[in-house]
Amino acid sequence: MTEPLARVSTIVSSMTVSAIKEMAMRAAKMEDVASLTWGLPSFRTPEPIRRAVARQLDSDPDIGKYSLPDGLPEFREAAAKAHRAAAGVEVDADRDVMITAGNMQGLNALFHALIDPGDEIIVTDPGFASHFQQIRLCGGKPVHWRLDEARGWQLDPDALPGLINGRTKAIVLVSPSNPTGKIFSEQNLRRVGQIAQERRLHILLDDPYSHFYYENHERFFNLASVPELSDHVAYLFFSKAYAMTGWRIGYMVLPAGLKKEVLKVHDATIICRRAPIMSP
Repeated sequence: MTEPLARVSTIVSSMTVSAIKEMAMRAAKMEDVASLTWGLPSFRTPEPIRRAVARQLDSDPDIGKYSLPDGLPEFREAAAKAHRAAAGVEVDADRDVMITAGNMQGLNALFHALIDPGDEIIVTDPGFASHFQQIRLCGGKPVHWRLDEARGWQLDPDALPGLINGRTKAIVLVSPSNPTGKIFSEQNLRRVGQIAQERRLHILLDDPYSHFYYENHERFFNLASVPELSDHVAYLFFSKAYAMTGWRIGYMVLPAGLKKEVLKVHDATIICRRAPIMSP
């Protein structure tokens, strides 16, 4: 019988690897197993990106060096331009944008910047297992905002105020949702934004899936496109849409004051995230 490790964090020792990752690790040891675990695009990283990376590896003498803590200036400019195109709002690459190693690293830095022990983060349920884990790792408490299958997994804004108290710091939203795939309605999202504004809460928009709505384009609404919510919304996007889940590059658009605090965590953990500018 294996003895328990001494002096290990009680938070970590009480957790388990998420079921999704556990399934993947078990399946990796078997042959002819269909993977129903990670959300992966069905195509490989597009050729223009692969060729651009190859060119950069051959020609850029600085490609293996540190970047600035918030990312290469030209990459932040590209992210700001992409965000303006997607959300229709002006953002400043220096003031509002950070380059991340994917949305989970970005959220980890946000949770560390927001949570004191015992603070609460509201997360939709069903939700992404790693959101719950990260909140607990930061000493916080995930508060489950139930999604009802009978309502088509739609948000219930009327239930939200009852989940908020003096320890509530933020609301995490994913739309299209993980794991239900639900595209939350503009009306409900705007109501969530209004509640967050009234209660002075942050909204953390984890967006790996907005490129995957296909024929439902008109139903998708990005809460980061509402200018009056700019002081309350942190928007996170990463490279899943480009079949770069393992390369894990992304960006955050967040209020300048919050970026200043998140940058401290980012610097103390991964230091920086460098990626080439991948023009075709």
